[in-house]
Amino acid sequence: MEQNRKECTGKKRRFDIYRKKVANIKKHITTHTGEKPHSCPVCGKSCVRKQDLQSHMVTHDINRPVYSCIVCNKDF
Repeated sequence: MEQNRKECTGKKRRFDIYRKKVANIKKHITTHTGEKPHSCPVCGKSCVRKQDLQSHMVTHDINRPVYSCIVCNKDF
């Protein structure tokens, strides 16, 4: 495999990575740019990681259990 060297401009760290792992460094770079490429189609909330969006989508599920605070009655 061809090895590449990528540099993180935020911390000046260098990453020795293989071509198939270029996506990993691109995801890491978004921590510095603030880019959030995954958007919720229901409310528009944006997330850096696809997994975070999937976790967020559960909040829009009408069949999810609702928990209420016994002190203030706020639903979660």
